[in-house]
Amino acid sequence: MTSFEPLTFVASISGSLIVAYVGVRYFTGAKIRAERADVARRELRKAVAPWLRAARERAAGRGRNLQREVRTSDAEDGVRALAVLRIAEDLPAWRRRLIHRRCRVVFGAEWYELAQEQVDVETDALSDAGHILTRALFQHAEPGVRVLGVGQPKVTFSTGLMQRVYSSNVNADASVLVDQLRKLSKGY
Repeated sequence: MTSFEPLTFVASISGSLIVAYVGVRYFTGAKIRAERADVARRELRKAVAPWLRAARERAAGRGRNLQREVRTSDAEDGVRALAVLRIAEDLPAWRRRLIHRRCRVVFGAEWYELAQEQVDVETDALSDAGHILTRALFQHAEPGVRVLGVGQPKVTFSTGLMQRVYSSNVNADASVLVDQLRKLSKGY
């Protein structure tokens, strides 16, 4: 029969407690992150759904009344990009990277970059976010650029897919927009 060694017993108990503590912390944190990511995916689907529905109508040739001017962009694109980027903050890093890339394509590099700068700025509503984006846009504006923001939602730049689709009578990019928005709504 072996003798009882208190030092071995204490070391064994201490090791078990440390492993249990680390395990509980890790799995609890993982569960919380997973729940936040699930909520974010549902919010993303909900946010993108009306844009996807309008793009599908446009692709089917029924959304002709949603026409934009060719040389101006809607400031709402910046607000939409900001909303998507804020929702994406609770997603895993690999999904965030995909969503950021997709936002750049859908809304345009300019709106994406302005929204990216404003992601961490706390606002109560998207209308406040629109005002913040407009203010940031005025700071970035070059002389001679026609900048109209919230209240007068037109800006003289946008290379985004959404702008190209809604400022054209041709539906060539509409199916691409539908595909991009569908992927965006799924979080990739």
